[in-house]
Amino acid sequence: MRCWIEYQPSYNAVVTLNPYALDAAKAIDNRLGFGEKLGSLAGVPIVIKEPIDIARLPPINCAMEDAGQPSRGN
Repeated sequence: MRCWIEYQPSYNAVVTLNPYALDAAKAIDNRLGFGEKLGSLAGVPIVIKEPIDIARLPPINCAMEDAGQPSRGN
């Protein structure tokens, strides 16, 4: 995260950062702490390169009237 904070302004590679990511990571840690078996990729951070709608995040490739609104997709 420190590297992202340092280099993001010059690269501008990430348009939207998921504000729920740390909460999701904590939930996964809790589930693991209780011994729940999770998939091998549980908690692995990802970056989606293509401009696609993701639920609860602002759309990237949209009409101006939709800018800043949460995605209608899932």
